[in-house]
Amino acid sequence: MYVFDQIYIAIEGVTGVGKNEFAKTMVKKLKAKKLFDCYHNNPFINNFFKDPEGVDLATQLSFLISRYELLSNFGYDDLFNQRTVSNFIYEKDKIYSSYILSNDFKYSLYSKISSKYQKNLTKPDVVVYLRSADDRWLFDKIRYRDRNFEKSITLEYVAGLNESYDYFFNNYSETPLIVVNIDKYSKSFDQLADTIIEKLKDGLTNKVEI
Repeated sequence: MYVFDQIYIAIEGVTGVGKNEFAKTMVKKLKAKKLFDCYHNNPFINNFFKDPEGVDLATQLSFLISRYELLSNFGYDDLFNQRTVSNFIYEKDKIYSSYILSNDFKYSLYSKISSKYQKNLTKPDVVVYLRSADDRWLFDKIRYRDRNFEKSITLEYVAGLNESYDYFFNNYSETPLIVVNIDKYSKSFDQLADTIIEKLKDGLTNKVEI
C-alpha cells in the first residue's frame, strides 16, 4: 500500500484524450514533482507519419531510451520525500511497438531491448487511464492542436491505436488502476482531479472506474 504524501501517480491515455493537460492539473493539485515525457526530444518523430516503415524502429527506440533515462534518474529520494505525477508508464511502449512496428523482426528486437531496460525501474503506485470510445473526437482534437508532425495522421491510425490502448489496459494488472471514461464525464479536469484525489486518500488496491 502506498503512502499518500509520497504517492507516485502515472496518467495514461491515447493521444488526443487530454493526458498531458490532466497530468498538469494533478501536479498543481497535489503540489507534486513533475515527471513528464516530451515528444519534442525525439529526432525521428517529424518523419514518422511520412515514412513509418523507414523510421518506426528508430522512433520507438528513441522514446524508449528517453523514458528509461527519466525513470532511472527517479530515485529513492524522490519516492520518499514528495508526491510525483508522470504523464506515462514505461510499458506504454508495448502498446506502440505492437501497433506500429512493421515486421516481426523489428518487434522481436525492440522487445528484447525493452525487457532489459525495464529491470529495476520504479513502478507507479497508481495509474489513471483516460479513455474515449470516440475515435472521431480524438482525431479532431489531434488535428485542432496542429502539431507539425501530426499533420499526416489518419483517422484509421487513431482508431487502431485507441483499440490497442483499450486492449492493453483491459489486461493491465501491474498496479491499482483508475479508468476514467471521458465520453461520459461532463465535469472539468479540475473536478476530476478532486474526485481522484479523494479516492487516492481512501487507498486503492485494484481497479475502479469513474
